Amino acid sequence: METMTYFPYQAQNPYPQRPEPRGMSIAALVLGILSILGLWVTMIVPLAGVIVGHYGYARERTGQGMALAGLILSWISLLLSVVALALIIWAIYASFSIFGEFYEVTDCGFA
Repeated sequence: METMTYFPYQAQNPYPQRPEPRGMSIAALVLGILSILGLWVTMIVPLAGVIVGHYGYARERTGQGMALAGLILSWISLLLSVVALALIIWAIYASFSIFGEFYEVTDCGFA
């Protein structure tokens, strides 16, 4: 009779697996929250959130939800800051044109 070796348990890894890093995803979410709370005015924080969010979404599989949330918030904030900058430029241009009509300031080069 032939003896069969039977191993009921699979071989286990004696070393525990390191958890995947989620630092970039957490940073993207924090930057997205900060940028939507009012730091969109600077345009630097939303831009950093977009860059870090794309990097975190591409590299970290476990934190993709946080990176995606940070990306969405950062893109919205970046859009708000671009619209605000366009409105400020338009307001300055409109005020100079109105100012030039009333006072005809040609010496400074406004009209």
